[in-house]
Formats: sequence, C-alpha cells, structure tokens
Amino acid sequence: MTASGTASRTGSRPLLTRDALVAGGVLVNTELLALLAYFVLSDAVPYRPLVYVYPFVWLNVALWGVWRVRQARRVSAAGASTRRRAVAGALGVGYLLALGSVGGLYAVGAGGPDVGPRLVVAGLPPGWSPALLYTGGGLTLALVSFRVVGYAALAYLLAVALVDTRGPAALGPCLVGALPLLAGTLGGFVGDGAALVGDGSYALSTLVFVLAVALLVRRPTAADLARLGGWVR
Repeated sequence: MTASGTASRTGSRPLLTRDALVAGGVLVNTELLALLAYFVLSDAVPYRPLVYVYPFVWLNVALWGVWRVRQARRVSAAGASTRRRAVAGALGVGYLLALGSVGGLYAVGAGGPDVGPRLVVAGLPPGWSPALLYTGGGLTLALVSFRVVGYAALAYLLAVALVDTRGPAALGPCLVGALPLLAGTLGGFVGDGAALVGDGSYALSTLVFVLAVALLVRRPTAADLARLGGWVR
C-alpha cells in the first residue's frame, strides 16, 4: 500500500467511534470528580471557570488524537523505511523542543536566582498540576502537565504524518504543524506557582491546539480543500 493510500484511508475513517465516546465519557466524569475534590479540599474559588477547563481540553484532545492515529495505523500501517522513520522521529523531537521554547515550557539563558527543582501539586488545579519548576544555571523550566502532554501529542502526530506521507504531500503536515508556532503558542509562560494560572490568551492557544490536532489526525487532501472552496463559493 502506498503512503498516499494510507493517508487517504486514515483521513476517511470517522473521527469518533462508540468506543471513543464511551471512554471519553468515563474520562470526563473522572476529571469532574478530580476538580470537585480539588475545590472541596482547597480554599480555591472558581473566579474564572474556563481556567479550570482549558487543561482538560488539551489533555482530552491530545489523548484522542494519539488514540485515533494509532487505531487507524493498526488497520493501514505504512511500510516506511527505517531511515524515513528516523528522520520523522528526529523532526518530531525538534518540533517538540521548538514548541516548548516558544510556548514557555523552558527558557535558556534566562536570568534570576538559582532555585532548585520544585514539584508543585497542591497549589494548582487538576491539569495544571503537577508542575515541575526549576531555575538555575541559565535554564528556567515551567513544565505544566497539560502543556507537556499537548506538545508531546502534537510532536507525535507530526512525526507519524511525516512517516505516512512523502514528497510534496509531506508539505501538508509541516504547514499544519507550523500553526502553533506561527500563533506563538499563545499563552506561553515561564513562571512560578500561581503565576502559571490566569493568562487570558489561553482561549486562543487552546483553539489553535485543537485545530492543529484535528488537522494532523484528519490530514485533509487537496481534493478536500477543493470541495471546501466550492462550499465557500
């Protein structure tokens, strides 16, 4: 089976299945219980409800995207060479590092006093917690759970898309992967404690993230775009 054939079959499969909906329902209920426990056990006041929703959107969409692609590849696995897989993997790692830098998960050469690694759990809501914070030796880290999972999912989806496509068709995944970078992965931060929560640009960054995942999973073809253009006209 050719790479283009694989991409086409992957894109033609339904984005949601009954199993995915059932698993998603269980996951959402678990997240709601975790959020309820957080408010009961802490003194937090939900002054901005969406702040508590964004992490779950990132986590759930990331898990769905990876699950969806892995399910599709079980049906139509591409016979890519080891070299192509290695190149795609390297590009995926580089993409993850770029997202982390632009999105504020880490900063090299940042100033500030040296502070050892600190794992924040109790002070942050579910999804934001746990967060690993570190400053020292010219390196600053703010590894927040949902951001790390989201960026890792994007890197994985981009690498898989590059494995499944070749030639000019590989330009599509690259352009889609550039969306979060072009948007500056809005809402990036390198901060401490409560400063990690409350950036108003998370609405737009979440929208960009969801769109990028959906496109990397669906992988629209030139024919899909042509049909979309016809509908618009």
